[in-house]
Parts: sequence; C-alpha cells; structure tokens
Amino acid sequence: MRKMSRRVGAPPRYAYQDETLPPALARHRPRRNRVWAALSPALVGATAAVTLLGSVAIVPSFAANSLIIPVTAKTIAGDSDPEVTIADLAAERQAALEDGSGAIEIQLEATLLAAHHKREASQTSLIKTEITRLRNLSTFLWPTEGGVSSGFGWRIHPILKTRRLHNGADIGGACNNPIYAAQSGIVVKTGTGYSGGSGNNVRIDHGTIEGNNIQTAYLHMTRFVVKIGQRVDKGDLVGYVGSTGLSTACHLHLSLYKDGVGSDPLEYVKK
Repeated sequence: MRKMSRRVGAPPRYAYQDETLPPALARHRPRRNRVWAALSPALVGATAAVTLLGSVAIVPSFAANSLIIPVTAKTIAGDSDPEVTIADLAAERQAALEDGSGAIEIQLEATLLAAHHKREASQTSLIKTEITRLRNLSTFLWPTEGGVSSGFGWRIHPILKTRRLHNGADIGGACNNPIYAAQSGIVVKTGTGYSGGSGNNVRIDHGTIEGNNIQTAYLHMTRFVVKIGQRVDKGDLVGYVGSTGLSTACHLHLSLYKDGVGSDPLEYVKK
C-alpha cells in the first residue's frame, strides 16, 4: 500500500479510494450521491402510492366477488347451494311452524282425551256406587242390640202422662252400646243437650227409595261420632246408646221420615 498524500487540514485520503473508479468518474461521484439522495424519498413515496392504489383496487373487487355469500338454509346447514333463496327459507320456516302447530294440537287432543277418560272413570265409579246403594236400599240394618220395647203409634207418654204419638220405635239396650247407620246416606242434622226432648241425636238422609225420600233419626245417645255433611255407609258407627233428653232409661229411639213425615221405621228396618 502506498502512502497517502493530503493537504494540511483535509481528511485523510487513501490511494485505493481513487483506484476503485476511473479518474473521471471519481471526480463526479459526490454530485451523483447528492442527486440520488434527493430522488430516493420521491421514489419511495411513488412506490407506496402505487402499492396503495393497487390495494384499493383489489379490495373492492375481492369484496364484491368473494365476500357476498348468499344466506340460505343449506349454507346454514353447511351446504352452499346457491339455488336456495329467501323465499325457500320462508317456506321452510312456515313448514316448521305448521309442524309445531300440528304437534301442539295432537298433544292438546291427547290431554283432553285423558281428561275425558278420567271423568268417565270417575262417573263410572259413582254409577257403580249408586247401583250398590240402590241394591242395598231394599234392606235396612238393625241399628243396635236389643228388641223393640215400644213401637210406633199412639200411647201414654211415660213421663208426661199424656196421650201422644210415639213417632218411632224404642230399641232397648245397654248404655253405651254402639249404634250403626241403618242405611247409607248423608248426615243432615245433629243435636246436643236436651234438643226438645231428643237429647244427643243424628239424622241421616238416605235419598230416594222406591219413589220416596227416606231419612232415619237416632235419639237419646250418650254421644255421636259423625258430623253434618258426612257420608256414611250402612253399618258405619254413628254413636252410642244413652238416655239424654226426655228419657227414662238407656235406649235408642229410632225414627223414620218418609217425604218429611214421621212413619213406622219397622216398615223398613227388620231385625
């Protein structure tokens, strides 16, 4: 390497720097560098503008041609058949609604039919109960132990000593013997205490028997075990023999009313 030659105060310069280019070009290099430096930003800006314009032109085209996807029943299901239209979707929706409506109607009909069958079963049970009751109406149960000590009809009252209609039959028995319903029916009346001489008493409506409304009453009880509105079957316990009210000893006074009029209970009640 040759020694460099330079002026005083000038930057160092090496000989090989001038040897890489011909002397003529080496003299004009600084001016070329300045021109290139001035042109470079403009070229970069132009390149960016061209790129941007190209992008703007490409994106609308892509959006117009590639992103317009028809929304159809098949695309929703994963099949992009372009033949399916909004009208097809509406038709499918209408069909689905009609199917749902049909299913609801079928369920409603099934519910109504089940309710009808339940009502029919209930009515059948009531009819069977009534048939059983009607079959049993021809015979009454003897209500308590003991025989008749005084029957239905006119007599001298043992306490009042006056001639009065004995509106029933006295059935003698021990105190607190159980008293049973002579026939099935509904309790329509109860009384406690003196009750006009009847003492603790119960009346049962047995409904219509052979065209007449029949009721039985049980008087002078020690106590009773039923209440108004209660349904009792023939043979159910209603109370116990006593001597409450206008009575001389423990017994059951059994009364019977035919269409509201006192009648002989032994016409129906047989021992």
